[in-house]
Amino acid sequence: MGVLDWLAVVSLGATIFALIVGLFSAYNGRQTRSYIGELIRESANHTQELIQTMQGGTRELLERMDRRLEAQQAFLERMDQRLEAQRALLERQQALLERIADRQDDIFTAVRHPRP
Repeated sequence: MGVLDWLAVVSLGATIFALIVGLFSAYNGRQTRSYIGELIRESANHTQELIQTMQGGTRELLERMDRRLEAQQAFLERMDQRLEAQRALLERQQALLERIADRQDDIFTAVRHPRP
């Protein structure tokens, strides 16, 4: 075998190797694109589920906060009513204390200056 025969054998081997590598790389690229596409779809689905879960949780949290705010508002209204009742009682007590002070002044005046 001459150099040209060896060169033909090496050239044929390199061609077969290039063909195998080329076909495998095309197959591998196609599989990689398919796999990455599947990962993107799964990621999008998981992200959508997470967003829906978070929206549901946020909605529930807002509803609970609304209920608590309504309860606090009712409590504050009751406290306002009690405060008004206490103010009215305080005013009545103040008026009573003023009447007692006036009577006490009358009594002290009568004691200091008795009538003949």
